[in-house]
Amino acid sequence: MQRPHCCLLAGIMLGLVSAASFALGDPAASGTATAAAAADVTTATATTPATVVINRQAGGTDVLLDLNVTAFRPPRRGAVEAVVTLQENKVGGREIDVGTFSIFPAKKFKARGPADQRGFRLDAMQALADLGLDSTAVRVLVRLMPLNDGQSAAGAKLTLGKVQFVPRDDAKDDGNDNGKDNRK
Repeated sequence: MQRPHCCLLAGIMLGLVSAASFALGDPAASGTATAAAAADVTTATATTPATVVINRQAGGTDVLLDLNVTAFRPPRRGAVEAVVTLQENKVGGREIDVGTFSIFPAKKFKARGPADQRGFRLDAMQALADLGLDSTAVRVLVRLMPLNDGQSAAGAKLTLGKVQFVPRDDAKDDGNDNGKDNRK
């Protein structure tokens, strides 16, 4: 006899959750970068890219893309590179290459704090110019690809921390690259 009450209670709870979600609205439909950021996937694997939505800064395309890596696991065999692209923040949006970076040595790590993160800086000027966007949000995609032909990226995993555009003028001595020149 308790079973019908259990199902009734579950149905009521589902209805309440659905009503609350409807009342809040669909954040993905709002078109704002803040709402889109809720869908960020910050971990890249061999089969799934990390995808982060960030706002472009008004005032030109002369910017660098800073990416911080908070964790990394190398593939079972070989090595991988992270291929970074920018994409228009819409379904089927154009995608433009920004550059690549690699974790070297290819050893597993997990940052315990900001000082342990690995920072990479890529020139985003041409990619932003090619997209022709003004100050709208863009998707940053990071895919893990094997460095050598015939190898696989299976088992590799890379987790992003902070991802942002930095105006070239502001990027000279901000300390983001942990003292290393990782620009390509």
